[in-house]
Amino acid sequence: MRGKQLWLVAIVGICLLAMAGLAFGQAKSGNLYGRVVDDDGNALPGVTVTSSGVGATQYFTTDSRGEFRFLNLAPSSDYNLKFELENFAAVERKGVSVNTGVNTDIRVGMKLAKVEASVTVTGETPLLDTRKVGTGAVITRTEMDSIPTARDPWVVIQTVPGVQLDRMNVGGSQSGQQSIFVAKGSQTTRGAWNLDGVNVSDLGSGNSSPTYWDFDAFQEIQAVTGGNDPSVAAAGVTLNMVTKRGTNDVHGSARVFITDQRFQADPDLSSEMKRQRAAAGGTAAFTGNSISGIQDYGAEVGGPILRDRAWLWGAYARQQIDLIQFNGLFDKTTLEDINGKLNVQVLDSNALTAFFLRGDKIKLGRNAGPTRPQPTTWDQKGPSSLYKVEDSHVFSQNVFANVQYSYFDEAFQLVAEGGATPQALLDSNAVWQRSYISQYFRRPQHQLLGSTSIFFNTGALGHELKLGGNYRIGSVGNKGIWPGGGVIAFELGSGGCSVACAAITRDVNRKVAMEYVGAYLSDTIKADRLTISAGARYDWMTGHVRASEVSASALFPEILPAVQAPALNDQITWKNFSPRLGVTYAIGKERKTLARASYARYSNGFGAYPVNQISGIPGIAYAYYPWTDNGNRVVDPGELDLTGLPIRTIGYNPANPGNNVSVNGIDDDLIAQKTDEIVVGVDHELMPNFAVGVAYTYRHYDDFYHSVRFDQATGSILTPADYVLNHYNEGTLPDGTPFSAPVYSIVGGRSAVPPGFIFTNRPNYTQEFNGAELTVTKRLSNGWMLRASGAWNDTKQNVGPGACVDPTNSFYTSGEDSVPGSCEDGGIVAPNAGGGSGAFGQVNLNSRWLFNVNGLYQLPLGFNVAANYFIREGYPIAYYVIDTGPPAGNPVPTDGLQRRVYVTNLDAYRYGSVDQLDLRLDKAIGITSTVSMTLSAEVFNVMNRNTVLQRNARLKQTSLVTGTNTVFEMQSPRVLRFGARLSF
Repeated sequence: MRGKQLWLVAIVGICLLAMAGLAFGQAKSGNLYGRVVDDDGNALPGVTVTSSGVGATQYFTTDSRGEFRFLNLAPSSDYNLKFELENFAAVERKGVSVNTGVNTDIRVGMKLAKVEASVTVTGETPLLDTRKVGTGAVITRTEMDSIPTARDPWVVIQTVPGVQLDRMNVGGSQSGQQSIFVAKGSQTTRGAWNLDGVNVSDLGSGNSSPTYWDFDAFQEIQAVTGGNDPSVAAAGVTLNMVTKRGTNDVHGSARVFITDQRFQADPDLSSEMKRQRAAAGGTAAFTGNSISGIQDYGAEVGGPILRDRAWLWGAYARQQIDLIQFNGLFDKTTLEDINGKLNVQVLDSNALTAFFLRGDKIKLGRNAGPTRPQPTTWDQKGPSSLYKVEDSHVFSQNVFANVQYSYFDEAFQLVAEGGATPQALLDSNAVWQRSYISQYFRRPQHQLLGSTSIFFNTGALGHELKLGGNYRIGSVGNKGIWPGGGVIAFELGSGGCSVACAAITRDVNRKVAMEYVGAYLSDTIKADRLTISAGARYDWMTGHVRASEVSASALFPEILPAVQAPALNDQITWKNFSPRLGVTYAIGKERKTLARASYARYSNGFGAYPVNQISGIPGIAYAYYPWTDNGNRVVDPGELDLTGLPIRTIGYNPANPGNNVSVNGIDDDLIAQKTDEIVVGVDHELMPNFAVGVAYTYRHYDDFYHSVRFDQATGSILTPADYVLNHYNEGTLPDGTPFSAPVYSIVGGRSAVPPGFIFTNRPNYTQEFNGAELTVTKRLSNGWMLRASGAWNDTKQNVGPGACVDPTNSFYTSGEDSVPGSCEDGGIVAPNAGGGSGAFGQVNLNSRWLFNVNGLYQLPLGFNVAANYFIREGYPIAYYVIDTGPPAGNPVPTDGLQRRVYVTNLDAYRYGSVDQLDLRLDKAIGITSTVSMTLSAEVFNVMNRNTVLQRNARLKQTSLVTGTNTVFEMQSPRVLRFGARLSF
């Protein structure tokens, strides 16, 4: 969208937002609703309701239905409500809790003054939300401070029902790198990261987190995994992180947490592990991601600039995370965060907020692991910065609006430790040597969004009408450079060639931009016990390619010359309509039981991928040629056979290598993936501050997109008819079971392989999810708190004719996930975690069951004891071979392509179940009436589990260190952490 169209969208957006709270699931606050009744249950209009405790004091007069509301409240458990009406006894509710993304709904009874004096109730806030049907969890500041965790959002996500992570974090052993996660069958690239209402999801890496976080800066974290809320866009995990704010009372804290290698246990090695370590020469292997040392310290403080009018809060944090990786390599990470927030009550009806974040990560040795020795690891640095301004206005008791603008500047680089001089080598054991690719990224984005809530009554029905809209534009640019003049050496059995080969490369310099415009409308209708929420959202998005250029291959410019890629606008445009419907019904005289059901459709968006594949520079260009080595494992002049066609190509057309038109294409009829979801459940409040719930979720996933071999010049797309059975790859599994896996090749051999891919919807392919979850929530009261959940998950795929163009059972990219075994009809779905966020290429996320429980108990003399226990089923081991071609004498011509071929059903073998118990003991020491010191001791992986988390699932490798079935990762050993926190 350019020129007049862009201005039109901007003008329409501004007009919409001028009357517009927060939209698109980017929750940063909660709402407080209620109804005031007399002894007979009749509505009491005209009651003056006063809210105080956080920010400015607010007032509301109950309407004809006796209802009141306070919207867009910062999460806190310190709200106080006072109810006053002439001839009635005043009522006070102290310690009312408001949570992120939650509608707190309370019912207040008032008695005549001659019957009863004023009434005060403390700490009783309903846990049931009658206005939403959803699944997920809210993690409060109390839980973050009290429960033993690794102090990062990913560990918190692991406690949410049904969410599965690619790694186990023992006391911070994985906190220097973010985790990949899925929930309810969604893709790893679905979901959103929202900070104080700003969608900061990284558009260049599958909606992952764009930075690392100060754990003490959060007031609350909410994770949404499903439901009917039309403000939630994606079917994955929507994470809402809300930072603290200043209040009328000066408050703050300073802390330090220390974990030292001396506090760490030795792992209990199995005989298998001892043999593998001996074969490695006794190096410091088999300690998982053991901790060399972690220091976590920082401070935050907030208070009034002008009491009842202006407040300021700020925070600084630094973490130093030093690890010893599985094979003795070092991994050192420094995380530094600065946060600041200014709140101003401009008028009684208007509030202004400004927010700033600067997050930096300096990491030495990223992705160190068995296949990435030290010279091939990355050194990473940033920083990224966020700026936000927001305005909220109460036009009347029945009209509330909010608007905000934000700019997020994300930039970082990954530089190979081996430097730019050595040639990179992938040896026959699939281990990288000497050096690796270096990459540089810039991903800025602007957002403008808002919504409005309008309340009105129609007879006995109460309505809350919500309208929201947003505009977001994000750019993604990256440069990538292979060392050694851009030549990569591949020994036999690696690199996708059926012989020893080398790749000549041309750098990448990609620039793309994505625009998103959306709107939603919903009406929440309340009729006593029944609440109906009906709505829909509309999303429009498009992707642009920006002009760029790249130099020729340094050593082989005649093969890969320089290219100048033109700008291309509106390469993908999706328009999606997503209806939502939810129903809740309060059961029983006390309304302590809530039955709920919902239907929702979600439509996926896209990030930089696959838009960037349409650029004339779609990525690094690779030309693979046969290589005859003289024994020094370096590609020397004259060792490449440059006669004839290359064995394989990526990212360019060998028939026209200087062409500035991409070899790839996008189907004009490509549409977004759809998810249809049904949730039914029952919640019951057993007693004040204590609730249990059960929920069942069904999801149907359809319209996945995938990539198919394609010739841009002729427009021809390969079909299953273009593949023929070439041979069987046979062998024996580690347990002695024989296997025989068919391998197909393109008819006509190597000369018939198209140079590019087309992105199109995958025919006759769907996925289905069935899952159930049990939740138990007990707020801190009467000296204890508890949050527990259990989940059962079942994700299956349906693979019909034509769904696998290449019938070889290999990796198949469905959308943006790489799914092993996705030609298996009726098989499970287990997305591969890959190596993008650490060395987790042997992790396939699929646990059919998982359970988590955490709790706190307050002991006498200011002592607290807390625990967290997590257990899940082990993930699948997907055994595969790298096919190196047919046996001698095979009559079918090969296409020269090497494939990863899976040789068993994906669910045939699994790792053992994984569990971890963490404990904490702390002691609060009062210094003054307002100042205290808390000393803590925590122990992680109490039982010192050393469960194997990754094995090398590649078959036919003989190395005793990195070969078939050798241990690639195990659970980190038991470790202690000591901490001190000064609070005021």
